[in-house]
Amino acid sequence: MSETKQGQILYLGAQPAAVTGLLTRGWLLNSVTSFAAARQQLAASPHDVILVQHQLPQVDALAWLASSSQPPVVVLAPAAQPEVAAQALASGAAQYLLYRDETVDPNLLEAILKQAIAQNQRAESLNRAQALAARYRHNLTQLNQAGQTLSSIHNLDQIIEQLLSALVHIVGAAGSSVWLWDEADGQQLVCRAVYHQDAPPALLDLRLNRGEGVAGWVGMHGQPTIVRRTSEDSRFAADIDQQSGFSTISLLAVPIRLHDHILGVLEAVNKNIGEFTHEDLSYAETLSAWAAIAIDNARLVSQLRERSADLLVRNEELDTFGHTVAHDLKNPLGLVTGYAELLSTKWPALSDEERDRCLDGIMTSTNKMERIIEELLVMKGLRDQEITPVPINMAAVLEEAHAHLDHLLNQYDAELILP
Repeated sequence: MSETKQGQILYLGAQPAAVTGLLTRGWLLNSVTSFAAARQQLAASPHDVILVQHQLPQVDALAWLASSSQPPVVVLAPAAQPEVAAQALASGAAQYLLYRDETVDPNLLEAILKQAIAQNQRAESLNRAQALAARYRHNLTQLNQAGQTLSSIHNLDQIIEQLLSALVHIVGAAGSSVWLWDEADGQQLVCRAVYHQDAPPALLDLRLNRGEGVAGWVGMHGQPTIVRRTSEDSRFAADIDQQSGFSTISLLAVPIRLHDHILGVLEAVNKNIGEFTHEDLSYAETLSAWAAIAIDNARLVSQLRERSADLLVRNEELDTFGHTVAHDLKNPLGLVTGYAELLSTKWPALSDEERDRCLDGIMTSTNKMERIIEELLVMKGLRDQEITPVPINMAAVLEEAHAHLDHLLNQYDAELILP
């Protein structure tokens, strides 16, 4: 008997003696006489090929045996009944062998069995390659859509929401999270958002120190990583699971990097099927690169909006300031002009007392304008200063106001009533 194992054969037929010669060539043979028994054997153990003798079971049974989920089927048919072989091929059989006088050529049979197995292996490889290509196309489409979406959003919360959803669906994870450095001190990662297909864990606003946990390690070193078993990785912070009530079995984490600056960490947890792969890591890094640009753009837009709002307020203040200057200076400036005109045109006719009163009025109004300008300059700087309220002596203010209006009161014989 050959020491090399050629393959496992499931023989469905009434005369197994016709193929027992294969046993000496390294083949393993399971022989059954009914379709039901064949199905039991296939369910119990793997086989490389199914060999069916010409007394065929029902056609639908043969079609089931030849389905893509089963090993390839080879049919033995008498040379006098070629229609049997044709029927078998039509039902999905991979190969057939015609024999005469109940004699099967073992060399030819072995060659056909090997050919059927090789064809099946090539077909399986092709199917795997096609499935892999389809998955690549699907993931690339999702990556492209995610990139377009991220580049069109200028709201930080919406960017993070789209990022987490895309990551979960592309890498097939149970959940994801984004951790960004605290802008105040840059020493702690803050969980800004969590996405989970079921109930999201209570991670929001949790903080990690630099180097703490897998996310902290990635944020500090700027290197992506895969943790296939958190229980075997010393970097994993188990207390985070205790705080959130979530059970993290596996994870991948990548830095969100903009040029040489790390903005934070993107993390996916618990692969749905199998383990996280380097392909998953590449997808996550691509998403994080787009996210870094989108996050930076969102922050710039936010700063521009704040700057625009600040400029609008300053313009309004400047407009108010201009009106205040015009209003407050109009009266004393008018008095100066009036006194000066009076002195210029009536000087010879004025008495010394009237001249002194005009000159005093000019000096008083000039001093008032100077104080107004100084006060307006002080008010201009108050916007950038912390204001501390202090009591005001209103009696002195009223007395000064009365003094400024004294000449008008005398001129128009008016009375000023004070509280």
